[in-house]
Amino acid sequence: MSQAKRLSLSPMDLARALIRHKGKAFLFFLLVMSGAVAAILLMQPRYMSEAKLFVRLGRESVTLDPTATTGQTVSISESREVEINSIIEILRSRAVAEKVVEKLTPERILGGKPSTAAVTTVSLPADAAPSVTSVSKAKLQEDAVTEVDDSLQVYAPKRTTVISLAYEADSPELAQLVTNTVIEVYLSEHARIHRTAGSHDFFVEQEKLLREKLDRANADLRDAKNETGLGSIEGRRETLQAMLGSIESQIATTEGEVAAARAKSTRLDETVTLLPQRMNVQEVTGIANAAADRMREILYQLELEERDLRSKYTDDHPQVVAKRQQLEEARRIHSDQAPERKENTNAVNPNRQQLEFQLLAEQAVSASLLAKLDELKTQRDLVLDELKSLNHAEIKIHDLERESQLLDANYRSYAEKLEQARIDDALEQVRISNVNVVQEASYMADPVKPQKALILALGLAVAMFGTLTIALSADYLDPSLRSSDEVEEQLELPVLVSVPRVSGRGALIS
Repeated sequence: MSQAKRLSLSPMDLARALIRHKGKAFLFFLLVMSGAVAAILLMQPRYMSEAKLFVRLGRESVTLDPTATTGQTVSISESREVEINSIIEILRSRAVAEKVVEKLTPERILGGKPSTAAVTTVSLPADAAPSVTSVSKAKLQEDAVTEVDDSLQVYAPKRTTVISLAYEADSPELAQLVTNTVIEVYLSEHARIHRTAGSHDFFVEQEKLLREKLDRANADLRDAKNETGLGSIEGRRETLQAMLGSIESQIATTEGEVAAARAKSTRLDETVTLLPQRMNVQEVTGIANAAADRMREILYQLELEERDLRSKYTDDHPQVVAKRQQLEEARRIHSDQAPERKENTNAVNPNRQQLEFQLLAEQAVSASLLAKLDELKTQRDLVLDELKSLNHAEIKIHDLERESQLLDANYRSYAEKLEQARIDDALEQVRISNVNVVQEASYMADPVKPQKALILALGLAVAMFGTLTIALSADYLDPSLRSSDEVEEQLELPVLVSVPRVSGRGALIS
């Protein structure tokens, strides 16, 4: 067939090629489909068990083991993707596979599969039996671990915190058993990995040691305070400073009072010297004048006598003139007499006496203030001396207090970490973690392998493609010319007559 013919291959040409080489094509088709059917029949069925784990944000994600925080720490921020990938890597690790094989035994894992370990025991000396047995067990163990590693599938869908596990085995029971065992081993390993072994014992020992040191430091501090008679340096200092301030204030006030008392005493002394010792202390008015009253009676008597004489004699009569003179003299004397008299009482000057009393009182006050001032100064000196003693004892007390506070802080920290370690141990014993089993290992009675429909579909596709390929290849490699078109195309000669071929039954064959 020429290059031009191959390029212009039509469905009719393809059909003709299949008809011409139908034997070869059918044989190939039959062989391929037979192989597919044989594969389905001969392949051992495989069963799968599937489980799912949910990873939540738990103590393993947000905290560290207590031993990791005894000093300065560095904040490490990890994404959930890193955590999920870490869990997947642990599930796929050889350590998990080995523990699964150890729990279930290699014989149970292999489930009757042939192992290369049996080959090593053939034709060996009798004295080598122990070593051969050891090698056989090791090889069997290795085959079982490889089987677990190859048959276990672990994956996590994107944007989820769910991890899926799938295990293939020769029986659904074995697949389910191995899947459950993998989960059990992982949960144990997860709790172990996220804690530090021996941390609880370490913190118990450290807590006891720090407690002893703290007790000794507190005892030394107590003894020092008892020796100095101090309960608290700062408290005692504040008390002394308050006392000192109060005393200084009282001294200043007292000094002012003393100065005022002295100035008042001086002024009182000056005032006392200016006042007389005695003075009229009482004046009584309105007392009747007896002499004036007597003269009035006499004057009245003289007036009566004058009238009587004038009635008897003339005005120039000597008796009348004498009586008139006597009457005038009496009137003059009577006019000189006051109708009332005053009475004065002279005694010691009360103002001076009162000022003298005040002076004595101020002198007494001044003396008492001076005594008070001396006492306050004495108290101030005592407080200052106590402050000096306090300053001397302060360094020792502060050192002991600082040591006690530091030990107390360390003790509290270790006690807290001890409690964390205890809780961590308790959680590890009951296997509490942030990984929860969402779906237990499933039991699937239907095998997942072989996939008969897929194998048949693939076999059919290969058979059909191979059949077409064989027919076209055989037709391409056949040099004979079978039609007038091929003759004209290959030989470039015109066909004048075409005689059809007649079969044995008399039918025409084109």
